[in-house]
Amino acid sequence: MLDLVLAIVHHVLIFGIFGILFAELMAERPDMSSATAVRIASIDMWYGIFAGAVVIIGFCRANFGAKGWAYYSHNAFFWAKIVTFAGIGLLSVPPTIAFIRWRKAGVASDDAGIGKVRRYVHVVTSSSAQVAKVPACCEGRVQALAGTIGRAQRNAPRSLRSSPGLAR
Repeated sequence: MLDLVLAIVHHVLIFGIFGILFAELMAERPDMSSATAVRIASIDMWYGIFAGAVVIIGFCRANFGAKGWAYYSHNAFFWAKIVTFAGIGLLSVPPTIAFIRWRKAGVASDDAGIGKVRRYVHVVTSSSAQVAKVPACCEGRVQALAGTIGRAQRNAPRSLRSSPGLAR
């Protein structure tokens, strides 16, 4: 039951991150008002909170979930996702610094500064979308591999099927 709750919370937070990134992307426009700049800084704060919660819940899921840490600690796809998530976090630092400056100044940057921040947020959003595909790709590859092994076992000569190496 704990594994289910952690998985649901983890996925809801990830969907929340996508919503937050989309809201930032839509709010960043040339000639923004000072109120919009403050609003974007507030939205970005929630992005950081959600990202931190995703990491915490994700590691709780890896430690206390059904598979346990022994499974995840040796899983290359798990570590690839962690490294990629950290890279995306580093990519989101320059926009966050810009949003903090805008909030302190009470006004957004000029159009060139807004365009630069918008490009960063666009890269972070598209990178996050690519990372979200990783579990689906991994699952598909595991199922394809399992199907290949299953077909090989069914098509193997009877003498090989009873060997300990191919037994189910």
